[in-house]
Amino acid sequence: MKKAIILAFGLMAAGQVFAGNVCTNGVPSGARINSGTVPTYSVLTGGSGFVVTSFPVKCSANVEASVDENPVAFAIGALSLRGTGWFEGSSGGGAIRLAGSCTGQCVAGQEAGGLSTLLTNATP
Repeated sequence: MKKAIILAFGLMAAGQVFAGNVCTNGVPSGARINSGTVPTYSVLTGGSGFVVTSFPVKCSANVEASVDENPVAFAIGALSLRGTGWFEGSSGGGAIRLAGSCTGQCVAGQEAGGLSTLLTNATP
C-alpha cells in the first residue's frame, strides 16, 4: 500500500510545470527567457522542471518555438513562418520529426498544438 501511495504521488508530481514560447518571430522571448547580451532559457526554481542548467537561446529569423516541461520530461515544437510544416520532439526518446503540414504557410501557435500529448507520452 505504501508503495502505491508513493507511486501515485510521483505521477501527480510529474504534471506539467511550464508551457510557453521560447522564440517569437525569430526573437528569443517568453516567461522563461532571461534577456541580456546572450538570452538564456532559465531553470525553474526548486528543481521542479526537467531542465537543470540554463542554456543560451538563439532563434533564426521567422522562427516560432514552444516548449512544454515537467520534472521528468521535455518537449519542443518549432516552425518557420515561411515554411509549410512544423517539427517536434521530446526527451522521451522522441527524435525531432515532421509533426504536421500547414495549409499554406505556417502560423504562430501551430508548433505548440501537440506538445501536451507529446509530453504526456514522454512521461514515464
